[in-house]
Amino acid sequence: MRSVWFLVKVNPSQIAFFKFILEGYDHLSSLTILDPKSGLTKIYFHPKNLVFVNELLEHLKENFELEILKTSVSFNQTEISKKFLL
Repeated sequence: MRSVWFLVKVNPSQIAFFKFILEGYDHLSSLTILDPKSGLTKIYFHPKNLVFVNELLEHLKENFELEILKTSVSFNQTEISKKFLL
């Protein structure tokens, strides 16, 4: 199965800590820094973790300046929950 990704813009001064948090969740995802000056990153993860990663990013928005710009999949939270969590 292929990994899915989110293209995320993060405050450049917070990239290292953001990467530490994402990879600290038992290697939930892998973060690649595409442009360190603008804070452009790409987060890769297994499709079964889509709901969790999305919820984590929404929660992290409270403490980080981050924006999800694009994703490799289109999804409805309810549909994904039924597909991957049941």
